[in-house]
Order: sequence, then C-alpha cells, then structure tokens
Amino acid sequence: MANVADNTTKQDWLLIGRIVGAHGLDGHVKVYPESDFPERFTRPESAG
Repeated sequence: MANVADNTTKQDWLLIGRIVGAHGLDGHVKVYPESDFPERFTRPESAG
C-alpha cells in the first residue's frame, strides 16, 4: 500500500505548528503554534 504522503504536494499541507521537543515517555511532543490566534489550540475548561 502506498504512503499517503507520497501522493501529496507541499500545497496540500497546512502548517499549524512546529514540533519543538519531546515531553515525557509516552510519545508526547511540545508544539509551537504557528497561528495568529494560538488560543484556538488551548483545551476547553472542563464542564462540571
């Protein structure tokens, strides 16, 4: 099966952030948001 990335061009991708480092042992990463409105990437407050 072909990789999906093999069939895409640079124009098909949208930059939303850059990985800047690893965090913890579970594969989490730190991401610097590349947005004029970085608050759109914050977690919503828990209800209740």
